Amino acid sequence: MQAEKRTYPRFTMNFSVEVKHGKADVEHVFHGEAVNISQHNIELACGGDLLQSLQAQDCYPYNCELSFRLPGDKQAFRVDCRLLSFRRLSQHRYRYILDFVQFAEEGLERLEDYFSEFLSASLSASQAEFSHIPCQTNARVH
Repeated sequence: MQAEKRTYPRFTMNFSVEVKHGKADVEHVFHGEAVNISQHNIELACGGDLLQSLQAQDCYPYNCELSFRLPGDKQAFRVDCRLLSFRRLSQHRYRYILDFVQFAEEGLERLEDYFSEFLSASLSASQAEFSHIPCQTNARVH
């Protein structure tokens, strides 16, 4: 098994994400589902209409704004993003990787805190799961 090369872990989570982009007079809004998230990007499941709309932008890289609420979190995140890559899964299903460019209202610090709590809760749960298994050793004393 290969070692993880990512600097920041990726968390598998499903939650709704709103994607916006456009100019002041015309704003495009799409709704997707997060597949996983890390400290620097998010993988999003959404339709192909989002890709067509992003590619119609005048500038590259393609930019958008995300709004989402993590599971169990009360406050929504708003973050400016850029499209890193996309993959077509079927005729109407796509996966997008969006890079976080700038968070609103100390969002990055809140995201880091959320991940820290998530990791400590996951670690506590896995320790509790294995605490009832007796430990055996094969060490011999000479």
